[in-house]
Amino acid sequence: MKRYAFIDVQNTETTTLKLLHFQLDHARLFLYLKDKWKCEKVFFYPGIGYNDTEREKMFLELAAMGAIVRSKYFFTYKNKDKVITTICPQCEAVITNYFSPVDKIA
Repeated sequence: MKRYAFIDVQNTETTTLKLLHFQLDHARLFLYLKDKWKCEKVFFYPGIGYNDTEREKMFLELAAMGAIVRSKYFFTYKNKDKVITTICPQCEAVITNYFSPVDKIA
């Protein structure tokens, strides 16, 4: 039986970050789906902001690994969301916080 994986990148990133408190490693997910689940093809559907060369490069590298990437480019506002990762000095747990800039209403 052939297996295919379809990843909605935006929803997957939002779920893992906001609810599960970790940032997704797309390359590791791809390798897991190919090796563990024996998926014949793995499709990624990311949104990439115009001039976001870092994110574009990440998905180009993923495509070079064998993933099928179907990007959609979009315009974003100047204030980008921020991800801050810290490590607890006592238990060495990784803590990820997601910050979204909010405009003040006068």
